[in-house]
Amino acid sequence: MKRQLNFFATTTDSIIFHNWLMNSFPEIAVVNYNVSSQPATPIVACVMTPEMHLQGTVCLVTTWAADRLVTTPPGSLVSLDIFSSPVVEYTPPTIDDTNMCVQVGRIYWAYQGTLDRIQTKQITSIFNWITTQTEVVPGYGTWRMYNSVRSYRYLRQWVGNPETNPLYAK
Repeated sequence: MKRQLNFFATTTDSIIFHNWLMNSFPEIAVVNYNVSSQPATPIVACVMTPEMHLQGTVCLVTTWAADRLVTTPPGSLVSLDIFSSPVVEYTPPTIDDTNMCVQVGRIYWAYQGTLDRIQTKQITSIFNWITTQTEVVPGYGTWRMYNSVRSYRYLRQWVGNPETNPLYAK
């Protein structure tokens, strides 16, 4: 069940999302899935904070997933295998206030193993929460945006130059 949701959000929206995650999953933790730039230490889950948007891409780890993390290559300190580990990869959107631009963020689920009904419902709730808080961005396929992003003149995808926000409103 692969799923991906690309979305634009302000810093305030990200903090609200993080608070929702912490309230909905009180024991949720974050893991840097690519630790190659970190000192050689085992992959360790850290407590999630509302300010997590400053950390870059991380993996969200629920309590039932904590003992199921798999590294690649096996036993390495290089990276977390998101296809074999039941984690949600999360890249928070970033804001460039100087240029009035929001760069896209995403949540991504690639786990190829099986989950029970409650676990599936928990993962689905993360995607559903963002979907209910956002709207589709015209011209961006299924990409979504929080209402507050309307005040930003430009949107930036993963690569390329910023583009005019089709829903920009002063």
